[in-house]
Amino acid sequence: MNLDDFEQHIEPAILKRGRDYYKSGAVVSLREMGDGVYQAEVRGSETYTVDVELDGQGGVAYTVCDCPYNLGAYCKHQAAALLALRALKEGKAEGGQTKAMRGGTAKPRPASREKNSLRADITELLGGQNKEDPIRLVCEIASEHTEIARRIKPRLGARDAKDEVRNAAALIRACVKRNADQDGFVDYDRMGDALAGADQVLDGARELADAEQPLRAAALALCAIREVTVLLDGSDDSDGYVGDTVECAFDLIRKAACAQSLSPVEREKLFELLSGESALPIYRNESEKRLALLQACAELVLHEPALRARLEETLTSMRDAIKRSAWDREYFEEQLEMIRYRMIEKLDGEDRAAAFIRERLGYSKFRQIAIESAIGSGAYAEAVGLALAGEEQDQDKPGIITRWKEYRFQAYRLAGNIEELRKLAVDFILGGSFPHYHELKKTYGTAEWLNIYPGVIRSLEDAQRTGLSVYADILIEEGEKQKLLEYVERDASRVTRFYRHLLPEHRDAVFAIFRRYIELAAQRAGTRNDYKTVCAIIRNLKKAGGREQAEAVRRALAEKYPKKPAFLDELSRV
Repeated sequence: MNLDDFEQHIEPAILKRGRDYYKSGAVVSLREMGDGVYQAEVRGSETYTVDVELDGQGGVAYTVCDCPYNLGAYCKHQAAALLALRALKEGKAEGGQTKAMRGGTAKPRPASREKNSLRADITELLGGQNKEDPIRLVCEIASEHTEIARRIKPRLGARDAKDEVRNAAALIRACVKRNADQDGFVDYDRMGDALAGADQVLDGARELADAEQPLRAAALALCAIREVTVLLDGSDDSDGYVGDTVECAFDLIRKAACAQSLSPVEREKLFELLSGESALPIYRNESEKRLALLQACAELVLHEPALRARLEETLTSMRDAIKRSAWDREYFEEQLEMIRYRMIEKLDGEDRAAAFIRERLGYSKFRQIAIESAIGSGAYAEAVGLALAGEEQDQDKPGIITRWKEYRFQAYRLAGNIEELRKLAVDFILGGSFPHYHELKKTYGTAEWLNIYPGVIRSLEDAQRTGLSVYADILIEEGEKQKLLEYVERDASRVTRFYRHLLPEHRDAVFAIFRRYIELAAQRAGTRNDYKTVCAIIRNLKKAGGREQAEAVRRALAEKYPKKPAFLDELSRV
């Protein structure tokens, strides 16, 4: 992954949220910790730390974030940090980011500095007062501002756990209502403020968790999840703030379920709380939330096996229900069975767990566990058989078939089955995989390879796969410049990417392709951005050494399009 094009490696939805974070100034600091090593702080529902290490060529060698997101390779905080780092490298700044980040910590937002200063001043003032004066002052302020009263009540005014949750719900709803329009809808630019109450409730839950009161902490976290789930139906959460809040709440619930301080009675109460929550109608179309609640229940069962039968009953009833209705039935069923498997693995032993897996190979996750177990124990033939059966079973799921082929490739390599490994490597190459080209190359000696790779190139040509990037990558790898030139000539737009690999041998041909590409782009151009794109191609021609050719085509375009002042303006800047 390169800093110039890392967007290609991040899920579009995650990238969009990361870009929104970056533009809104959520990257509050970016520091160089060492040679090529950077650390960013990104503010979401909490402030998270992102570490990035660059190699010498601008590649991203390593990146990690300490947020709880685990549903993909990269999170929105990493996306925002990479955008900020690229801007830093290019000497640019966007949105809330500042060039002051270069070489040190970014300055805090003015609002944050003011808040910290006020807090310090007030702390000093209160320290010199007797006990009654601050109490009287708080009462006066709370009587004049109902929002402040609602913030105080969840922390200090609850008579019992139920009252505590009611107060928390009231605070969350008050913040939502204050930021909604007259129809109750919360627009995306108000979501952060609308969720302030939920964030305060979760802060209180963290304090309870730190004070070894996990049951109360979980109850508040559940309240936050429930309220923001309802909010999501009447809001525009384009920036993903609700998702952040829910992630934080579930993290608190998972920690509560694992808490050693829970007594058997408290575990049973928490189990009832979580299982009851999972059955609420608001989660009918929220399968991920229901599963997260049930997974927390399973964690409680591992510490309190007496609860197991009740969870089994819940899992069975939910499975029966989704067979009738859920559109994502297969995925949900698989996850329910995975919850069962984890309990069997921990409570019933390896033999029973292995049998449970064999009975459920129709689910891809269980087949994956079986294959990994076979490879781990050296049973490579068994792993290959399981993978082949998976390929046959999942013919309508290309992504999963690729996974089974990868396992088969791994088993062939570990077993030393070079013949089958080579066949499968070619299959991967025809599918567009350049890494498997290197794997294939490693199985031959240098002299022998000179007779092999032309056949791989012909296979791609015969299968009409030359449009795949792997084709050009192979031509570059093997120095096949004539074939690469023919490849670029078939689509002139490729010249900007590959001209460096064609010089100096094919200098004149490259310049001719550049001119053709520029003229085609100019014909299609109709906006200022289009004109800028044309001029960028002309600049690339200059970089390629065609300074005279670039000037010639620039003059030709100016003469051809005299009635396009915006185009002439851009051409004058080349």
